[in-house]
Amino acid sequence: MKYGLFFLALLFIFVLLSTVYNHRRTRTDTQAESNVTTIQTDKATIFKLKDNGGRVSWYKGDGHNLIAYDAIVSKLNRNTEVYTFDPATQKTLCVTCTSNIPKGFTGQAEWHPDGEYLILQAENENSDHGVFNHSAWGVNNDLWIIKKDGTEAKKIYDTPSGNAVLHPHFNDTGTKLIFAERVPTGKQIPGGKLAGTPGGENQWDGWQIHIADVDLNSSETLSQHTSLFQNSTGVYETHGFHNDQIIFTHTPLGRAYMDDIYMSDINGRNIIKLTDNPDTWDEHGHFSPADETLMAYMSSAPFENWNGRKGDKAQTLRTELFIKNVVTNKAEQITNLNEKLDKEVVISDFDWNKDGTQIVLQVAEIKGGAVPELWLLTFNE
Repeated sequence: MKYGLFFLALLFIFVLLSTVYNHRRTRTDTQAESNVTTIQTDKATIFKLKDNGGRVSWYKGDGHNLIAYDAIVSKLNRNTEVYTFDPATQKTLCVTCTSNIPKGFTGQAEWHPDGEYLILQAENENSDHGVFNHSAWGVNNDLWIIKKDGTEAKKIYDTPSGNAVLHPHFNDTGTKLIFAERVPTGKQIPGGKLAGTPGGENQWDGWQIHIADVDLNSSETLSQHTSLFQNSTGVYETHGFHNDQIIFTHTPLGRAYMDDIYMSDINGRNIIKLTDNPDTWDEHGHFSPADETLMAYMSSAPFENWNGRKGDKAQTLRTELFIKNVVTNKAEQITNLNEKLDKEVVISDFDWNKDGTQIVLQVAEIKGGAVPELWLLTFNE
């Protein structure tokens, strides 16, 4: 694996899923770390779970209650590994540390419905260990599965050089897999090569949704590959399945933000827009396991001075968690972490517990390169 020293200097910016930052910002005195560890609101209690934690997946079956997440293991190169955490016993286990999965950026873990296997992204031999090779973008990442005890790691998708894979998710039976995939467009943009974008292209363009059949007992784990929206423009990001439908974010025309959240049939037909806020950053739509009318998502809506359509960038983004009733179309803000922590943060990746009573959140500062944290939100009864 090749290592680009120039891009290593930029790696601190990987605190937001599916976001790129083009320069380094130095922490100032006004960005001092908060000592707040518990926040009480009229809707929930929120407390810090981990000082170092990234993208999360909370198992919802009967076998266990483990949270899978990735965490930074090296301040020098920002390498990551995948861990599990048991909220009841507080036990933490590194799943990938002793496996044969290549060292570097390893993350975006997601549970298989059997509760024994995780699927994850890991950078491959084509990677320069640069900004876009991080699991937040997935360029030159492959897909692997591994048992929760760290054994039986196996590469199941070999990504073509220069392509990207992002956010793999199984359906409820574990027989289907979806993930976002970027295919080079062949269209370079001014300054793209200098900035290190994939192939000098617009990294927010060239995305589609990849679907495959899954059989963990077969030597060829994935088969019957198909792609959706190949002829579209912009970015697609997969959030998972909801019954027999798929949830995803899409922003057209290569615009540099996450626009709205959609649901469609698995063949890409019968598209429903779940959010309709073209100026705001709306991402990560996840339905409550306890109430199929309620969808949680992250949004920049409280911060009206941020406008994606007018060109505002991820470097100035702030978000909070919302829950929307998709029947009544009413959305409610659940968190106010930017105010309570007295600093600019994004709620990025998150996941529900199996009962729909808690949500584990990745909370990260955009400015200053602080390590992202995990917080646990428990709804008031």
